[in-house]
Amino acid sequence: VDRIYPWLSPTNPAQWASLGLLLFSGLSLIIHISVVVAGAESAAFGRSLGLALVYLVAALGQTALVPNGDFAVFSMLIGNTAMALFSLRGLFGLARSSTFVALAVQLGFLTLAWGVLELISSLLGSVAAA
Repeated sequence: VDRIYPWLSPTNPAQWASLGLLLFSGLSLIIHISVVVAGAESAAFGRSLGLALVYLVAALGQTALVPNGDFAVFSMLIGNTAMALFSLRGLFGLARSSTFVALAVQLGFLTLAWGVLELISSLLGSVAAA
């Protein structure tokens, strides 16, 4: 975070807690919206919270433990996709096609969030350069 987005890097422990809570709540909402869009009949928000916690713990663990190599990154991407698909299907009782729709909606939201981060970073970079 310090290297890529220095403007987002927290300096206080309370800011780290706030950023973590923002990530957790945003990811929970993204998961819940994707499951509802995919057609889950009774999507419980508690399951979305649990799956968001699993996603965040997996992301933190992989950031800390997975080496920076092509095979490791490829294996991580395949494993994460399989884990997400099986979790969505098992927790929410979605059909296979609906599971892929839910995952596509999640990826779309995350791509949008990454684009907003890049936009803000480039705007702040252009202001600082001038």
